[in-house]
Amino acid sequence: MHMLVYKDALGASSVLVDGFKLGEYMRQHFAEYFSLLSHVSFHCHLNFHGNNYNMRRFTFGVDSSGNLKTIHFNNYDRQPLDESLYQAKELLSCDDDDEAMRKMYPGIRCFHQLLYSDRFHNKFDLRPRRMLMYNNKRVLHSRKQLISGFRVVCGLFHSEQEWLSKLEKMEQDLG
Repeated sequence: MHMLVYKDALGASSVLVDGFKLGEYMRQHFAEYFSLLSHVSFHCHLNFHGNNYNMRRFTFGVDSSGNLKTIHFNNYDRQPLDESLYQAKELLSCDDDDEAMRKMYPGIRCFHQLLYSDRFHNKFDLRPRRMLMYNNKRVLHSRKQLISGFRVVCGLFHSEQEWLSKLEKMEQDLG
């Protein structure tokens, strides 16, 4: 993210959350909910600059050893729980959708409350000629409401594979 224009802006602080820190906290203090959010995938849909993205994502992506690898959450791209209910019924040994919903929602609510608590927030004001870079698979980000003034922020996205490829090439070149 790059702040291009900032004129008498009040509010609109950036908020970053280390998703891995939040995930490990949930694993330690709310293990059942962490398990739910790392084994039940959610349907997400995003229309971004005319491109439609449809995907299924686990809130907490873990590898075969249980190591946290990714976090995915966006209030605005979640879709109905269709397939998620089927997965939850299997995971939680539920007889029907209603029972699965009653068992799923406390885990989703717990995650949501932790995510929006100040405990995990890192807040700062982005100013002109400053750039912020973060790993979108580890860090969740948002902005507070702009109360007054004007600002223009520009986003730039690079794929993780592109960065890793360039890093590998640099390491080879440096010997």
